[in-house]
Amino acid sequence: MRGQHCRARRRFVGLVRQAKPAILQLYPLDSHGDPIGQATAFFCNNSGFAFTNYHVIQGAANIAARSLSGTRYQFDGYYRVGDLDIAVLHFKAKHTPYIPITPSADVFEGEHIVVIGNPDGLSATVSDGILSAIRENGQFLQITAPVSRGSSGSPVLDDKGQLIGSCRRLQRGRAQSKP
Repeated sequence: MRGQHCRARRRFVGLVRQAKPAILQLYPLDSHGDPIGQATAFFCNNSGFAFTNYHVIQGAANIAARSLSGTRYQFDGYYRVGDLDIAVLHFKAKHTPYIPITPSADVFEGEHIVVIGNPDGLSATVSDGILSAIRENGQFLQITAPVSRGSSGSPVLDDKGQLIGSCRRLQRGRAQSKP
């Protein structure tokens, strides 16, 4: 049993190490260049495309982004995915570390999940929990990982490091993730 626990711990530490460099701290800016919020995004390919929630950037005139290493990225535009709370951002960047968006992985209630985000401005904070419920025909994943304001747009990863959703909102102390 102890050996299993050590292997699981090493796998968890490894997936965090691999995913963290892709995390961005976002600062939506008003027309004067002043921050109007703070949230999370993550690179989803190595060409400067990043994923976050639309409500995070709604109304922003520009967006400042910074990686955990301190690299700042110049915002180049975005598109909203239909009427969903999803925005794909583009930054002038190449060869970025990323978390791939792959076809839907199978998700199961009770499975271990990891969230990496910027709650309350605390860069690249890791929390874990379980997928506690699959709601609204798979449209929302209820998770037990502690998340706070600023976690919107954070990737939710399964225990293999595959993206299964992103943090979208807090509702009465429960985090919800969008697959």
